[in-house]
Amino acid sequence: MFNFDTPDKVLRERMAYEFYGYPADFLERYRAGVEKVTAADVARIVPKYLHKDQLAVLVAGNASEFDKPLSSLGPVTDVDITIPPPPDAKGETPATAEKKESNPEGKALAAKVAQALGGEAKLKAVKSLKSDFTLQQRNGSIQAEATIVFPDHMKVDLQTPQGNFTMVVTPDTAFASAGGMGTQDLPSSRKNESLEQIHRDLVYLSQHVNDPAFSFSTSGTDKSGTTELAIVDVSGPGVVIRWFVDPQSGKIVRETYKSMGQSGPVDSETVLSDWKPVEGLNLPFHRENKQGPDSSSVQFTKIEINPVVDPKMFAKPAAAPGH
Repeated sequence: MFNFDTPDKVLRERMAYEFYGYPADFLERYRAGVEKVTAADVARIVPKYLHKDQLAVLVAGNASEFDKPLSSLGPVTDVDITIPPPPDAKGETPATAEKKESNPEGKALAAKVAQALGGEAKLKAVKSLKSDFTLQQRNGSIQAEATIVFPDHMKVDLQTPQGNFTMVVTPDTAFASAGGMGTQDLPSSRKNESLEQIHRDLVYLSQHVNDPAFSFSTSGTDKSGTTELAIVDVSGPGVVIRWFVDPQSGKIVRETYKSMGQSGPVDSETVLSDWKPVEGLNLPFHRENKQGPDSSSVQFTKIEINPVVDPKMFAKPAAAPGH
């Protein structure tokens, strides 16, 4: 009724009738036509336009938090709707951008970071890490175990309220398994973000303080309470990150970087604390993470250096019969 409650609305309606050649009593005819439609008419016409065998349900969300696997409803096709990182002025994304040149101050601070972690020789002996930790998020805490084999293999096992969830990422494959859901491939954006996460690891980066493929460049200072932190821009193959370093101790107080959130690239920050000795290294056992508007924390309970790793743990399970 509110389409005709003013003279100008009535005029626009009449103009539309004239333009499209409708009869002046179009509204009356339309209502009369609708009233004549029977259930038999609907049953006859619907199959012409509505094809049940072609219907699809679009579901958006975190599969690990669903009350049951989507595969219980039928075949599942993953659709990657992640917004890719925006290119810079040269058309490059952060992970592929041309690295800055190292400067003497940056190299000196990077060497001090490596020394604070346990020394370059000790760091270069690290081939893999295994850790147990508690992930605290807004909706509760999750117990987890992660195994990283540098430079590009990672397996994470999460104990979620809906059951166990496993994610594996390598250069050749990326998949997730959750309870009765079976195994599903991860979108390329998730795979790339996980590989970048490995390359941001402070042990991995500190292994490359004298690698010409990596650069360490100072970029001013920043206050953290009463401590003045040195800013070091770090870049290398597949990684761009900024360190905020205590120049006295050589410890990294926090890191900032671009990461991939649920709706696209976001500015992220990790604050490192609770440093403890681990087999000759000195590592942070607590991390406070910010990813855009979201925040989380990680408290490590155990970290192993160079654990025995079975390569089969990164292999994708064979599909069950009928899948």
